[in-house]
Amino acid sequence: MRSRVIRAIAVTSILGAVVAGCGSGPSQVGSAVIVGDSSVGLSSVESQLGTLLAAPRLKDLMTQSGVTPDLVARELVSRSVLHDLIRAEAAETGLTVTDAEIDEVIAADDRTTDDNQPAAPALESPIAQYGDPALRREAVRDDLLMVKLAQREIDTLDVAVQVGQTSSEADAQAKARIALAGGPAADQFFGGPARAVPASQIVPGFAQAPPYAWSLLGTPQGGVIIVKPQQGDTTWTVAKVQSRTTVTPPPPARGQDAEQPADQVDRALLLTFGTHLLQPRAMRTDIRVNPRYGVWDPLSMGVLLADQVPGSVLAPPTP
Repeated sequence: MRSRVIRAIAVTSILGAVVAGCGSGPSQVGSAVIVGDSSVGLSSVESQLGTLLAAPRLKDLMTQSGVTPDLVARELVSRSVLHDLIRAEAAETGLTVTDAEIDEVIAADDRTTDDNQPAAPALESPIAQYGDPALRREAVRDDLLMVKLAQREIDTLDVAVQVGQTSSEADAQAKARIALAGGPAADQFFGGPARAVPASQIVPGFAQAPPYAWSLLGTPQGGVIIVKPQQGDTTWTVAKVQSRTTVTPPPPARGQDAEQPADQVDRALLLTFGTHLLQPRAMRTDIRVNPRYGVWDPLSMGVLLADQVPGSVLAPPTP
């Protein structure tokens, strides 16, 4: 399962926030999650959860991997948030997915070898594969829309990131404020400006990157990330997206130094990239998760338990 749980927080460069609703809008009462002006009911999530937990294949997977019902529930709520975000993005930018493309993914993910093992790594999470068939198709549509979002951006997005370290939360917060303001003091902390790097060079090397590193590709220009120390460590990481620009894609290159075309990048990586490209929209959206499931984490773009959230992202100052 594509778990949103943080397994490791590593220091890396770009390469190597239950209350009842008030005022207008949906009420938190009876909601599993609110995303902007829409909400997903508790009953809907619990119904989906019941269907999944009764699926023999998912039961077997949970037994083998130690996945708990609580984690499955959090993943369901996470998918609900991403569903609203990617559908809004698609409506605004014209991204589409055909029924034939959905059929192709489902057929490929269901294909097995002679010993009944998966023929290839599935694009879908088991939550999509083993749930209600109609909901499965909608989940695949969401995934493919995020893949297409990634394919649209990978050859045109350049990102420059500054990364610094400190040994205390208080100093990390102070350095984050300095980073937001920018200028010589920020450059001094970070050791100077950073070089912009194309996403097409970054994404293929991010297979084992922690979620906070992926969020550097989605954080708006001028935004700052604060990452807590991993267990047993005392190092805090502060990173700033110094620039985030769209460029004209270069002509196809040849030879050993040629960049990997978007259609040849692993689709699971493109899916993760596309998920994090929704981060600016998520930051502009009121996302409220029922505390029984956890909290929305803008770094991993999913629902986590409060004590598992790896850090925070600070929006750039309003011009």
